[in-house]
Amino acid sequence: MANVVYKDNNLIEASYSLNLSEQRLILIAIIAARDIEKDLTSDTVLTIHASEYMKHFNLGRQSAYEALQTACDNLFERRLTYKAIDPLTGNPAIYKSRWVSKVGYIKESACAQLVFTQDILQLFVKLEEKFTRYELKQISQLSSVYAIRL
Repeated sequence: MANVVYKDNNLIEASYSLNLSEQRLILIAIIAARDIEKDLTSDTVLTIHASEYMKHFNLGRQSAYEALQTACDNLFERRLTYKAIDPLTGNPAIYKSRWVSKVGYIKESACAQLVFTQDILQLFVKLEEKFTRYELKQISQLSSVYAIRL
């Protein structure tokens, strides 16, 4: 199966504040999350190996290790704002959340571990409307956040 990324359009707008290594890590994590969609919860630890990062983005080993580690260092501090319908009132609402509840880099294993918040999980899993879809290979060679945005 192709590595297809599905993103809620709110998630796309929120990702504008992420740097390139963070966006790339999120893209790989979305694919990993969709592979285990039925078992995915806000407690699920997703493991992304540097070798996957290297393969998808055609980077050297050291560059992939550094990018993955940098993404982990920054991602925990990132916030996002998104629009959704309040389930209690049915009115439009603006929510703020963090991308992850936990993130780590394991140097000896050359991998990142992420636990996404529930808010984020609902924006890229079980999408039914207002989403964008593309294969990861279509954007893997893009080298700036602006190019990925377009």
